[in-house]
Amino acid sequence: MNTNIFDQELKSIGQSDVVTLLTGAGFTKKYDTFSNVRCMYEYNQANSRGERLTVEIHLNTDAGGRGSLPALWYKNGWTPQRLATWWGLETFVFDSEGACYMDYNPQTKIEGGRYVIDFDYIKPATLANLSSLLGETVRRFLACQA
Repeated sequence: MNTNIFDQELKSIGQSDVVTLLTGAGFTKKYDTFSNVRCMYEYNQANSRGERLTVEIHLNTDAGGRGSLPALWYKNGWTPQRLATWWGLETFVFDSEGACYMDYNPQTKIEGGRYVIDFDYIKPATLANLSSLLGETVRRFLACQA
């Protein structure tokens, strides 16, 4: 990952070193950055099912306008304020056979038989909120039963 570009983008909104947070939380770089605001890391240990976890982290920004996602989220009461920035998370779980699926992502939940956004985990893009989001992801990943 080109940490300089990612770190520069984060510092432009007043953030600290996300790479240090990720490596300190047990993650290792998996792929280079796809853009200035995305990175992909793999968790360093398997869970009790033998699964491996990879997370893709997005730094999202409000594009402005009344139809932007943060504007609609706020208008509908799903967020307490209109978010200028927020973390997006994608999880990729690989089983022992190499099959990949998405699971353990706190930003999604099943409601009415379908996946929806869990707004309890859509927070402003701060280092503390990223740490909390990753911590919950890892907690869910390690808590599964074989």
